[in-house]
Amino acid sequence: TEVPLFLAGLLFLTGYAVRVLTPHEAEPWNDLALTLVWSTWLLFLVDYVARLRLSGLGARFPRVHLLDTVVLLLPLLRPLRMVQVYQAVQRRHDRPRLNLYARVMAYAGITVGLLGLAASLAVYHLEHRAPDASIRTFGDAV
Repeated sequence: TEVPLFLAGLLFLTGYAVRVLTPHEAEPWNDLALTLVWSTWLLFLVDYVARLRLSGLGARFPRVHLLDTVVLLLPLLRPLRMVQVYQAVQRRHDRPRLNLYARVMAYAGITVGLLGLAASLAVYHLEHRAPDASIRTFGDAV
């Protein structure tokens, strides 16, 4: 489910970006973006609940899978799940890892870019209308 959820994460980020960057008067786009954000978050919730039930860990699941729990609460941090991929690569000592390392490095680079975009959107969303804010444009937030 990692690839479909990664794509859902991109949809979430797109919906959030539209919500933040379009004027509030842009009625159909803001409503569609809000629907997109909530529906993709619902997918993350379904995935989390399914993994919780299948794990057999019960109430310990949120502590054992702390990153997954944080990502559910703050979906903009979903690219941080690449940390788990990197840890899995480190545990594989019996097979050549160069190809997998190359993929992890590519994913890490994409993750850095997505986290930078998500952080810029969040800063812009919170700052651009605040009184005496120094961040007035999305470019300032970036």
